[in-house]
Amino acid sequence: MGKKVAIVQSNLYPLEGLFDLIAAVDEFILYDDMQYTRRDWRNRNQIKTPQGLQWLTVPVKVKGKYHQTIRETEIEEVDWRRTIGSLYAIAIVVRSILKQ
Repeated sequence: MGKKVAIVQSNLYPLEGLFDLIAAVDEFILYDDMQYTRRDWRNRNQIKTPQGLQWLTVPVKVKGKYHQTIRETEIEEVDWRRTIGSLYAIAIVVRSILKQ
């Protein structure tokens, strides 16, 4: 039988089942040497909160960098961690996991 390989582009938070995919293959490749796509899932995702879905975004430096790769993309120097922490503190998904 041949070798099983999975190739995935990076996102802010891994897709559901990513770790199952990694465990199921012989070789896993994180393909981050391609062009960074703006307004995509690379630096943002949605989480469930009591108020409904909320965007969770990590600000990145993109101005004038239209051809940068995912690997070359840098995080902006702003205090985005506080926003992420507060959103996760009230997220339904996190609450249900913590109760288990």
